Order: sequence, then C-alpha cells, then structure tokens
Amino acid sequence: MISVGLITRGIYGLRLIENVKNNSNFRISSIELPEKLPDFIETPADLINELIPDKNIFSNDLVIAYTLHPDLAPQIIRLASENGARAVIIPGGAGMAGGQSEITRLSKK
Repeated sequence: MISVGLITRGIYGLRLIENVKNNSNFRISSIELPEKLPDFIETPADLINELIPDKNIFSNDLVIAYTLHPDLAPQIIRLASENGARAVIIPGGAGMAGGQSEITRLSKK
C-alpha cells in the first residue's frame, strides 16, 4: 500500500486530507502547519525543525506539501529526499515551489 504524508496549512489542506482519505486506499499521515507564517522565512530549516520535530512525515512514499509558502518548499524536498520519500508534490504552481531552478536541481538528487 502506498503511504502518503500530507503537510497542510489552512482550509485547503484540510480539504486535501479529506479528499485523499475518501478517494483512495492510501495509508495517510498528516501534520498541520500554522495558518499564519512570516512572509519571508530567512532560515526555513530552523522553522521546519520547530514546526515538524518528528521527521517521519518525510519518510512516506509520497509527500504532498500544501504549505503555500515558497520559502518552505526546498527544505521540504530536501527532508523528503533524505528520509526516503519517492516523490514530492508542491501544490500551488511554480510560485509556491520556491524557484524552478532550485527545485529542478533538488529533484535530480
């Protein structure tokens, strides 16, 4: 069975959890980030370590990070890679993914 780790923020993330639960047989784990985050996050690694101290969410087969914050996406991709995830989905388009060149570089790892 495929395992999916959902990192959510706000109402759309909660809707994502319900959709995945109701429309798949995936094993799901989730964590919700605060709805209000700084506009600019200078050290995303520090914030993620504070908000997500247990890194098990990143060891699922698929990680869907509905964080809607471009500063967090690269660090989430790094952690997913380091913890064995096979794929990461960052909803919200390229603007929410933290920069196409960095995401492409990370995906090759």
